[in-house]
Amino acid sequence: MPLKQRLVFTLMMCIGMGSIMSWLGMVTSTGLSATVMHQFWLQVLPTIAFAYVFNLLIATNLAALAIKLGTRRLTDTVAIMKRAQTIRGWVMIVVMCLTMSTRALIMTGALYQMTPLQFGLGFIESLIMALIVRDFFVKPVTRRLTASLAN
Repeated sequence: MPLKQRLVFTLMMCIGMGSIMSWLGMVTSTGLSATVMHQFWLQVLPTIAFAYVFNLLIATNLAALAIKLGTRRLTDTVAIMKRAQTIRGWVMIVVMCLTMSTRALIMTGALYQMTPLQFGLGFIESLIMALIVRDFFVKPVTRRLTASLAN
């Protein structure tokens, strides 16, 4: 994917994942109310901006390193491409989910009141939600939009 297309794809993924996951996290932790919606609208743009910058500067580099390490013994180009896609997908979702959920816990002050077990279980819950949101909603829409921009 060319750089411009990758930047647009990343931005759309951050908008989709940042907004949906923030909303789901807020609603599942406190319930749906006017206050929650107000807080969501105040926090969604900074959340998306943080996710986009973090994705470009940190998560992408971690994924590239994992791909380098995970494909170093492969010689077949097709096998390398297939494994690279799998590694990139998993590294990106795990790193972004861990970072963004931890950021939300820090911002709300909840992280400091959690045990490691609570944190781990909360992360697993966030990861499962993120996988569902990414694979069934955000990624298909983003791919279609990115493909239509490329044409």
